[in-house]
Amino acid sequence: MWSNRLILLLGPWVSLAAVFTAALSGCDKAPPPSTTPAAPVPGTVACLVPAVTDLMIGAGLGQHLVAVSSFDRNRPDCAKLSVVGDYQTVDWEQLAKVRPAVIITFVAPGRLQQGFVEHASRLGIQPVNLPIETIADAERTCLQLGRLTGDLPPAEQAAKQFRLALNQIGTASQGHTPPKVLLVMGEAGNHLAGPGTFLDELLTLAGGTNAAASVSSPYPSLDREAISRLAPEVILILLPGGQSQAAAVRDQWLKRTELPAAIAGRVHVLTGEQVMQPGWSMVGTARAMQEALSAPVNTSANGGR
Repeated sequence: MWSNRLILLLGPWVSLAAVFTAALSGCDKAPPPSTTPAAPVPGTVACLVPAVTDLMIGAGLGQHLVAVSSFDRNRPDCAKLSVVGDYQTVDWEQLAKVRPAVIITFVAPGRLQQGFVEHASRLGIQPVNLPIETIADAERTCLQLGRLTGDLPPAEQAAKQFRLALNQIGTASQGHTPPKVLLVMGEAGNHLAGPGTFLDELLTLAGGTNAAASVSSPYPSLDREAISRLAPEVILILLPGGQSQAAAVRDQWLKRTELPAAIAGRVHVLTGEQVMQPGWSMVGTARAMQEALSAPVNTSANGGR
């Protein structure tokens, strides 16, 4: 499953939660065997998938969240929620305290560890697997969350608003010749978002075409020479929360004068915290891409934004 490759590439920026499957069976903190946990609270959710957390909050379903993953601990809108999971552990003791009715995961089919299932069953928590890797996944997941929380009408309305906002971005991009864009993930510079990814979908809506469209892998890792052969006209560097690094990272790319984008000064760094998450924030990411693509071309020495 190519999402597992993305997980390995992005580390703490990861938007997916399949990594939990590596540790769910042996390293978890199980609930105390001598106590009987209280019954789960209907409609409440513990979410181990940052992209789904982002979707719940954006769709107005955040009031149903009682616990999130370690990757969401720094979100201001999650500050009062329990943190119950990371790459290595799931804190079942804390889950027993917050009593969610549902725990959301993202794992490959058939890969949910038996230990995870047993712990959840002991607490009366329903595991729900919600893969979210595309725009269509996000819409579908929004409706599923509405059903799980018993809040379907607002979820349906949110899904419509989500699609409408993306369609408006796509409409605004019509009539322009799409530039060839390199989507770079992180500061290392060799990890790209290729075809078949939600980032590729957003780029198309924003008015660009993927410079790595001919590469067979959805998340390729290419060396300097291979990137040069792609000859991107625009470079978008996705650097979640990397405001302090943005200028230095951009300057490094501007020095690569073998690239048309560097010559034209069309190198942009997008630093939104959820810029690589396929959740509600996809709307903001698409808008940021569109703004970067519409920025004036700097025909003098490496300028730009």
